[in-house]
Amino acid sequence: MIWVCNVSNQSKLSSLLAIQKRAIRNICLLNYRDHTAPFFSKLNLLQVRDIGLLQVSQFMYKANHLLLPTHFCNMFVRNSAIHRHNTRQSDKFHMVAVNSAKKLNTIKHFGPRYWNNLPLDKKLAASLNSFRKKMKSHLISAYVWCLCNVCCVYLMYDCPFLAARNTHNTNKKKCLILYIFYRV
Repeated sequence: MIWVCNVSNQSKLSSLLAIQKRAIRNICLLNYRDHTAPFFSKLNLLQVRDIGLLQVSQFMYKANHLLLPTHFCNMFVRNSAIHRHNTRQSDKFHMVAVNSAKKLNTIKHFGPRYWNNLPLDKKLAASLNSFRKKMKSHLISAYVWCLCNVCCVYLMYDCPFLAARNTHNTNKKKCLILYIFYRV
């Protein structure tokens, strides 16, 4: 399974991502230094890291809807089962305290953390198939690029450069600046 590699060994994941990017460059006839993120979006493909996140989210969807064997469903406990207070967090999975970085990346901790941070419309999907489609489009939407005159960034939050200039697209997402390439 890829999610085991995803959460436990980042060096293997980065080498798989390099191979995947090389394949995209060959398929799309790109130069070896061209960016591949827009082409992942255009081809409707997930990067290796996001394949792992999709698998973790599907596992948590099954745990949330009791579609897993009881041993796996019993691994995750809701906050409402821990205490009876009616809080904003009562419908979320309880986060288990961990003592090491190794345990931080296990499905028992990473799964609930990732599931609790998902948007509500993704969690309320009617079936596993519709959930998978929504999650895939959600993950691919992070590959869209902001092509302003100042930077090229992955579009996830409002672009700070374009907000001041009022030339941002209608999407109004914020840029998570993973790469900034100043144009000369």
